[in-house]
Amino acid sequence: MLTSLRDDINVLCIHPLTYCDIIVFVAQAQCSFLIIIAFMDYVEIVQPCLTSGWSSWLPLDGNPRWMGCFTMYSKVCDIFLNASMPVWLVHAEAYIPCNMNIINPV
Repeated sequence: MLTSLRDDINVLCIHPLTYCDIIVFVAQAQCSFLIIIAFMDYVEIVQPCLTSGWSSWLPLDGNPRWMGCFTMYSKVCDIFLNASMPVWLVHAEAYIPCNMNIINPV
């Protein structure tokens, strides 16, 4: 992630760019920066909740800024829900376990 951002900056320093190239560069740099921030949030906040073995019927208070994740596996859905991370289970209704707490089917 950091190498991608460094490569983008090196390209900007070495090659003269047009206005359109600068717009694309800024968009790529913003994307790289957001990926780095998301990874840091995951490592500092979510991963400790996932590895601590904490489990309860009530999830922890979540961060309203997080978009969450999409998964096709109900086990992953339960793990992230217990870590208080928004999660969307992508499945046909027939494959969803009966004991899963579904707030809003979409």
